[in-house]
Amino acid sequence: MKNDKAFQKLFWGFLLIWIDVYVIVDVFADPIGYYLIYSGIKLLVREFPIAKKSEFLAMILVIISAPSLFIKQPPQPPTGFIYSAIDWYYTIISFANFLLIYFIFQLIIAIASKCGKQTMVNWSKTIGITYFVIMFIIHLSSSFAINLRIDDYISFAFLVAALIIHCVFLMLVDEARKLKIERN
Repeated sequence: MKNDKAFQKLFWGFLLIWIDVYVIVDVFADPIGYYLIYSGIKLLVREFPIAKKSEFLAMILVIISAPSLFIKQPPQPPTGFIYSAIDWYYTIISFANFLLIYFIFQLIIAIASKCGKQTMVNWSKTIGITYFVIMFIIHLSSSFAINLRIDDYISFAFLVAALIIHCVFLMLVDEARKLKIERN
């Protein structure tokens, strides 16, 4: 049986989360994206207990991302380490989102292993490591950007790298959709 529904929901959920368009409110609502992810994971929990962690985290993100409908993420403060409540809010959501993505990678690896697709397992591990290394470098560099005077070209390169690795992640989710799971 194919996992079409579960991974289609994951795909569209992540796409909604990563696209931010504000016209008074967030047009592509993050809580809806997290709910799609939650409902997609819910379809897989019975067969893959490893999905329980991501299911719980996605449900928490549905709830805590609700204010993001009305609160646009502020740009980084121009000087110092002054963090407002909104900055902390988005930092917590960002951390929880990274944790959710980590659990999704683990779920995909578990499904590919069960299907006997070692190539997919290896590909998932490689993409996972690459994803987190790139995102770590981007977040680390943005923390020091104020002091380093990072060139606009480097900032643009980081933006392109983030866009590419997010697209690769979505391609992995789409490939996982095509895996056939033998149901017990």
